[in-house]
Amino acid sequence: MSLDALVVTPLIGLNIGDSGWRIVVGGQYQDYQRQLKGQLGDIRFSATQTSSRWSTMVGMQKEFTDNWEASLMAQSGKTREGFTFMLGKRF
Repeated sequence: MSLDALVVTPLIGLNIGDSGWRIVVGGQYQDYQRQLKGQLGDIRFSATQTSSRWSTMVGMQKEFTDNWEASLMAQSGKTREGFTFMLGKRF
């Protein structure tokens, strides 16, 4: 298996007062091509997977303290959909 990928995620956010909440919107560009090759018994196979380039992203971020933050992002595109939850601590 081989995989070549480029992923870029431009986002813009709006802080909601002094609450620590931020609304984020943007997109994600994915350009990848994955090649799968193998053999099952006497049968050899080869498959290539590519992505649709852009998907839309929307989410919320919350800063709890100076060191802790969390974000929840939803993503929707022609060939992919998903949710991502992140919890981060800065040192």
